[in-house]
Formats: sequence, C-alpha cells, structure tokens
Amino acid sequence: MATKTKSETTAGKDSFSNVQDLLVKSLGKNDALTQSVNQRIHSRKLVKKLIVARSQAKLSQADLARKLDCTQSRISKIENGSDDQLRVADLRAYSKALDTGIMFSIGEPKRHAVESIKHHALQIKHHLDQLASLAQKDEQISTGVEDFFSETLFNMLKIVEDSARKLPTNSMEEDDIRIYSNKEVEHEEICEV
Repeated sequence: MATKTKSETTAGKDSFSNVQDLLVKSLGKNDALTQSVNQRIHSRKLVKKLIVARSQAKLSQADLARKLDCTQSRISKIENGSDDQLRVADLRAYSKALDTGIMFSIGEPKRHAVESIKHHALQIKHHLDQLASLAQKDEQISTGVEDFFSETLFNMLKIVEDSARKLPTNSMEEDDIRIYSNKEVEHEEICEV
C-alpha cells in the first residue's frame, strides 16, 4: 500500500486559519446558522481564556474542581457556558486556584494604540514604584531591583528601537540608534552620539 505524502493528502483542500472560517465555509449560504455559530463563538471569549489558563496550568477539570472544592461537573458547566453566565466569584476562584491575576478594563472597548501604550506605561511605572518600595527594606533586594531596573530600561529601549525601524518612512539610518547591553559595552568602545 503506497503512503501519500503530506502535499498529496492536502492537495485540493482548503486551509483555514481558525474554526470560525472553516464553519462559515462549511455552512455555505445558511445565514441564520452562520450567524448563530458566530454569536456562540463571540459569546465565549472569556470562558475560552479560563480554559486556556487551566490547560496552561496542566490541570484537568477534575484537578481544578478539587482545588475549588466543587464538582467536576461544575467546572464543565462553567467551561461549556457563555461569558454571560460567568459570575465574578467564578473568575476569582479560577484566578486563585490557577495562581494568576484578573484584570478588568472599564472604559472604551477599543483603545487606540497610543492610549493603550500610555495605559501600560502607567501600569509599568506603578509596578516599578512597588519594587522601589520593597527595595527600601533590604540591601540585597535593593541590588536586585537596581539590576532589574537596568534590564527593564534596556529591554524597553530595545523594543522602541525595533518598532522604530519598522516605520514605513523610516528616516533613521541603521547607525542612528543602537542599544548596547552591558556585555557589549565591556567588549566595545562606544563613541556614538
């Protein structure tokens, strides 16, 4: 029996980037059914995040149920339900059991990129201030926080540099900006301005 190659088995088949596209293609012109499927997919975004978080923690539904002191069927009901059926208590319980955080954002549902960056910059500042506060209590912690601040500054500058290079009308020359790590500084003489 001859074995088919991957290209032979996929030849003539459509490829889809997600399940929703596959379903829309498969359902054809049945607009009511397509709309129903789309509504179901969009009504479960938060539930899917809970499932992913549980899976990343390598916990089965039964494992999570034991941690939450509930039944596996309760976990199944949550994970097969819609976002509208979730309770804040469910989110808090998942967060605690999975040792992860929950972040809610109330405001405009879609932020512009600039607004999002400003928001996250303020959050970064808040967390850096918390670390600086911890550093007041212990010299070893202070040294670790200082090292982390240096690493954070380097990484943030590197992120901005990489993004700036992607600008379509990039007037920056390759040598206009160069971020050096401490190791590079030890091995190179830096004379750029």
